Amino acid sequence: MPQNVLKSVLVALLAISVMPVASHAQSAPQQTLKSALHLDSYKTLRYQDKDGVKITASRFMELVSKGRSFSIDKNEASSVATLSINATTPAPPKKLKAGQSNTRLSVAAGKAVPPMILGGLIKASGSSNQFAGRPILLSFFFHDCIPCIQEIETLNKFSAGSKRVAVLAVTFESKKQAAEFSSKYGFTWPIAADSQKLIDQLGVKAYPTLVLLSADGVLLGARTGDLRSTSSAESPLVALEDWTQALLQKKHN
Repeated sequence: MPQNVLKSVLVALLAISVMPVASHAQSAPQQTLKSALHLDSYKTLRYQDKDGVKITASRFMELVSKGRSFSIDKNEASSVATLSINATTPAPPKKLKAGQSNTRLSVAAGKAVPPMILGGLIKASGSSNQFAGRPILLSFFFHDCIPCIQEIETLNKFSAGSKRVAVLAVTFESKKQAAEFSSKYGFTWPIAADSQKLIDQLGVKAYPTLVLLSADGVLLGARTGDLRSTSSAESPLVALEDWTQALLQKKHN
């Protein structure tokens, strides 16, 4: 589902959920939401705000449509999936200056990423031949992350136009889920799946996050959550290109 279609689904769901219709008709938007989040096998969806307080489906969808991230707790035994608005949502400036970072990792900027981490991510991608001797832009995502989905168009355009910088997406989810994500949303980057241990070692805690590494594995900068097309009047593609160029130039100065 392309990013604009998914956003339209959320808006439509929100509109339907607040209409004064009979209770039996309320199942339609929830079923659509189940399908959008790959939760068709669960009989019940529950919703919570950032404090763990129960909220309605319409309130949940309103928050998500505004870009709030959320997590899903799946209980297969009871067939209940609980959707919770994340307690901490990254709130970066609308216009992040070129070369500026707005998130901290366990590896400080200017320090080399341990070879075990970088090598593990590259190996997991199955595309090791395209990373040698080039800076690498890492994109951390998971398939339920709405802002991650909203960034796909920008990331794909960057990848298509980037000859200098190699690109690699990273997720804690399985290879199967990663493949489904790529197919469903037209995501063109190679993906390092099943990488939770490496993600933890690098210190990525927010999604979506972008990390730029130099050709020799030095962490140049990291940014979180501000490349959606709705986040700024500035072209998100131009913002990403300016950001990477500024960091690479700083590295060589």
